[in-house]
Amino acid sequence: MNERITVSLPEETLADARAAVEAGQASSLSAYVAQTLQNRLDRERKAAAITDILGQSTADEIAWAKQKLGIVDGETQKAS
Repeated sequence: MNERITVSLPEETLADARAAVEAGQASSLSAYVAQTLQNRLDRERKAAAITDILGQSTADEIAWAKQKLGIVDGETQKAS
């Protein structure tokens, strides 16, 4: 059963979500938001399960991974 709620979104985020619906990525804005939220919840559960199994990453491990992935200040850098 679905429950109706009210949320506030930045204009650009809402425009992007509406464009995704128009492109056929979801049947409605509500469906798009629900799918997106469920995807995030699933990722967070999986990340927690991995942390439970492997333990928390150290700062050095995170820095190494970011360097290998080309991530600086949370942004992925494009290769030149």
